[in-house]
Amino acid sequence: MRLRSILCLLAGVFCLLLLAAASPIDWVSRLTEQVRSAEPDDAQRQALEARKLLISGLLGVVTDPSVLKSRPRSVEVAMTMLGDMRAVEAIQVLVDKIAYPAVVPPGIEVGPGGLLPPSPRTGNPFEWLAAPEALISIGEVCVPKVLKRMSLTDHVLEHEALLGVLIVLEGEPGAAALLQEAVAQEHGEQAQKRLRSSQELFPRAAKHLEEWRASQTAAWNSGD
Repeated sequence: MRLRSILCLLAGVFCLLLLAAASPIDWVSRLTEQVRSAEPDDAQRQALEARKLLISGLLGVVTDPSVLKSRPRSVEVAMTMLGDMRAVEAIQVLVDKIAYPAVVPPGIEVGPGGLLPPSPRTGNPFEWLAAPEALISIGEVCVPKVLKRMSLTDHVLEHEALLGVLIVLEGEPGAAALLQEAVAQEHGEQAQKRLRSSQELFPRAAKHLEEWRASQTAAWNSGD
């Protein structure tokens, strides 16, 4: 990563953290000083350290309760940046926040932690959520944690969003096979029941995902 790229990314994160009402001054000062003082031989090491600090700052945004409650746009941008950076360090947080809304659907109230309720009544959940795209950007390395979350949650919306991630990364046949394998290998009764719930939701998730991707393509083609 070039130092100029680091500085550009730093500027974006600095604005994000200010918008999120975090306390970025010490963190930004520390990163800026490291970048400015880097010798050519240290450039790679400094870039790696800068990346770690950027990820740490972004994770601070997406785990801050006050930001989660009042600044969904800041959280969405932070999640997107974590995905763009392929930040494997963020996988667990993104999986845990899979039901966090980038946009709150009309007539729906968010629950504890700023998450959408288990079964919103309207629309396509992939139009509302921020974390699935970030996990997709990070890639197949997130699959084990996606499957694990399915075995732990009774949240219907989480199951559908996690299925969407799995389907994009593995394709429908691959995702179905991985889910069946997870069911066969799971010995806990409740966990197995939850995984079977995901299997039952699979057609709906695939349909919603296809509709969402078609709408994204149409918006892109129209220039919106």
